[in-house]
Amino acid sequence: MIRNLITSLFESVRFQQALGAVIFIGLWTMFGLWARLTQQGILQDFAIAPTLDAFGRLLSNGTLFEAIGSSMWRVFWGIFYAIVVGVPIGILIGLNSLVRAITLIPIQFLRMTSPLSLMPIVVILIPTWNAGIIFLLAFASVWSVMLSTSTAIGRIDFGWLKIADNYQISFLQKIRFVILPAIIPDILTGVRLSVGICWVVLVPAEFLGVTSGLGYAINDARDTLDYSAMTAIVLVIGAIGYCIDSLLRITIKNYEWIR
Repeated sequence: MIRNLITSLFESVRFQQALGAVIFIGLWTMFGLWARLTQQGILQDFAIAPTLDAFGRLLSNGTLFEAIGSSMWRVFWGIFYAIVVGVPIGILIGLNSLVRAITLIPIQFLRMTSPLSLMPIVVILIPTWNAGIIFLLAFASVWSVMLSTSTAIGRIDFGWLKIADNYQISFLQKIRFVILPAIIPDILTGVRLSVGICWVVLVPAEFLGVTSGLGYAINDARDTLDYSAMTAIVLVIGAIGYCIDSLLRITIKNYEWIR
């Protein structure tokens, strides 16, 4: 009976996830002990105890909340513009073979261009730092939304479209009542991928002259040699990214009935 209980426990997904977190914390703790025993001065600042102290300090002086607010604001608008641009173009590409053929090479070329390589151009063309960062985030994330949307169009049962034609509804009504409900899970999947890309691009993009945000906070901690604070901010970035991804994953599951 005990053996079956242990087996079922190890087969539990929640237990496996908790075990992974415990292993991660354990390895981090061992790293801190090793750095302390070997008198590795700088590496000791990356250990778990100094990091937690720095985390409390950043919370108490409000630095962390300000950085999170600035970064989330930029990510929100970057994803917003990615959706506004990516979904309509993706639908057009999916529905029209001529548009799909014409846009294939330009889209693939731009998709494979590193957003960070555009930073010098952005500085020249876009007047404000915030707008420049939002542009870079939108540029990095629009392609996943666009391609997920266009791919989803190809999986729609075109019998639905024929029925819509029989009712002689307009093109916009067809998109609203037939196409969009059918492809919402794929759009959300594209948004989930885009958020991951956007979150990765955010930190180096915030090195671009701004004085707020998580990327700026990391850069500032590095310049002031506050390595424990830098580690704390890195962990916050990972935690926020994980929470956003989990929320989107739950949202996608709620739309699985459409399939």
